[in-house]
Amino acid sequence: MTSLDISDGALLVVALIAPKLRELGFSRKGVSFNRRRDEGIFHEISVFEAPRWMEGFGDVFLRFGCYVPETSTYIKTDTAPSYWVTNEACAIRASLPKEMGWPFDMPASPTSLAEIQSTLQQGLEVLDQLNDRLSLFEVVEKSDIFSSAIPKPVFDTCVVGQSGDQHTASSMIRQYFDSLEKPNEHADYVKKWARLHLRVDL
Repeated sequence: MTSLDISDGALLVVALIAPKLRELGFSRKGVSFNRRRDEGIFHEISVFEAPRWMEGFGDVFLRFGCYVPETSTYIKTDTAPSYWVTNEACAIRASLPKEMGWPFDMPASPTSLAEIQSTLQQGLEVLDQLNDRLSLFEVVEKSDIFSSAIPKPVFDTCVVGQSGDQHTASSMIRQYFDSLEKPNEHADYVKKWARLHLRVDL
């Protein structure tokens, strides 16, 4: 989504949060903001407005994400994360507020502007803790707003596999696959992914 695709109200939200995010080291592209951390981890924040085909058309909310490069083979995305990370490419994600639609009226009033800033701060407080691979799921498990777009056993397999320990990665994904109920779409996807990216037949 570009700034040409959203309403004046959503653009106002972008303009409101941009100065704070710039101070915190985020770069901006359209309605999206990225901040690079150590070892290829990115933080992503974007303003999203529900399109016509989605329930809640016109609702606006903030999306937060944490991108981990090892998961790029598992999480399908049309973007090139090395250049710019989108929310769809992130392993850890949140949308605030939790319900579709802002808890204030648009166009924004002084009260709603404060609520936007409060919502941003709520997401940042969790996002600021997502700085290394070992702590990601510990933080998510304690959070009531962030969730994972990838099962933890698969995440761990991705990290171990990219480190070069193919034997351990193969054992990990076999153990996870054996624990899944079958048949189902997720198990089928894991099986195809393991064959393509780990050279493991499940």
